[in-house]
Amino acid sequence: KMLYRLKQIGEEWRKARKIENPYFGFHKFPQNSLFHLHMHCIDLDQVQTSDGKNLPGFESHFAKTINLKYYIDKLEAHVKK
Repeated sequence: KMLYRLKQIGEEWRKARKIENPYFGFHKFPQNSLFHLHMHCIDLDQVQTSDGKNLPGFESHFAKTINLKYYIDKLEAHVKK
């Protein structure tokens, strides 16, 4: 339920800012710099080039970030077993 609620919050954030290309994700352990759960909400149109590559300042950030969809898909697959 928590992941679905975070997805809903992310979608509300996206709509309020008229963002067309959002990314919602979490830093994977031990790369997280904060010791509490927090989701990154990123406008990919602001941090990627026109060919879809991350701008240099964001490359290391994305290397340690896992998409929210990955966790939702993984848990849904586990529940279906």
